[in-house]
Amino acid sequence: MAGAAEVATEKRFPSLNNEEIKKILIGKDSKNTRRSTDSSVRTFKSYLREKNLPEDFENLPNNELDSILFRFYPEARTENGELYKKSSLLILTMKVSATELSITWTNDFQCQC
Repeated sequence: MAGAAEVATEKRFPSLNNEEIKKILIGKDSKNTRRSTDSSVRTFKSYLREKNLPEDFENLPNNELDSILFRFYPEARTENGELYKKSSLLILTMKVSATELSITWTNDFQCQC
């Protein structure tokens, strides 16, 4: 039963400083997940460029970003002009949204939602 006592001494919810939080948030994703997220962000930034909108979506007010995303999802196309499959569009949606939340967390260390 010594093993149980050792586990009980470690906190389930440790208090972390800002540097520890940033390290966890930046390194939390696998290499493939980061690559997928980067690809989704590049796609979104290409859309913003084509529509003559500011590419620094991370700095847009939430209501303006929501308005842009509302139009982006149905207007998004693959590089060869085809509609995204529903599952691909869902992943694209999640990655762009997660990127915006992650940037908010890593820059401010608090949720702005």
